[in-house]
Amino acid sequence: MSATFTDIEESKNGVGTKGDQTTWTAARNATSGSAISYTSLNNRSSAIATDRQSEKGTVYFGVRRTFFFFDLSSIPSGNTITGIELKVKGYGGGTAGNGDVRVAKSTAFGTNGSSFFATTDFDNWSPSSPTPYASNVSSWSYVSRNNITLNATAISDADTNRYLNLVLVDNEYDYPDTAPTSNFTNNNGITFRSSTSSEKNIVTVEHSAPPTQQWEGTINGQTIKVQYKINGVDVGDIVEINGTDGLA
Repeated sequence: MSATFTDIEESKNGVGTKGDQTTWTAARNATSGSAISYTSLNNRSSAIATDRQSEKGTVYFGVRRTFFFFDLSSIPSGNTITGIELKVKGYGGGTAGNGDVRVAKSTAFGTNGSSFFATTDFDNWSPSSPTPYASNVSSWSYVSRNNITLNATAISDADTNRYLNLVLVDNEYDYPDTAPTSNFTNNNGITFRSSTSSEKNIVTVEHSAPPTQQWEGTINGQTIKVQYKINGVDVGDIVEINGTDGLA
């Protein structure tokens, strides 16, 4: 079967922030945060961020996460999704990102994209037990797209649901829930809703159509409905089964 590659732009986005908290737990595990979505071009130099700062003897913590929803319903239902690459345009205002970004499963946007990004979506990624969609991104480009290969879990969810709902978080402190012990700032920027095709935030989806040949017949006395594979073998490669030629 030959593969087809389809680029699909983000359907919805959202940046959730919880800042100026006096404990790491209050920032990282907050059930809500400020919420903003972008419908036109916007460069955000701290779209994925964590920080710890001291001011007049008080320590403050902050966390920022970026959420994306991709509608994959344009891919024919008979096609199997076999690979996904997430491509996110970085931004830094002239400053490179810190890197250490992790992509995880999200249930924001009403899970299936039925809702706009909300303040409570800040927490909608199972922070106590997140589902990784990719390995750590150790460096973050601020001038071009960051290409991230998604894992088998993301591919399976996309193939089943025909949408992809994900979040990008800081992988040094936020994803593993590790409280920072000294002052720092991790920033990774994103360009949202660019009108330039090479800068749009997209997923490139690899998918394949089922074999064109079908088989139906009787095997060991049992009637078998239309199949494209028998024991994992394309029916186009099978001459007969138990003496029966059932190719359609």
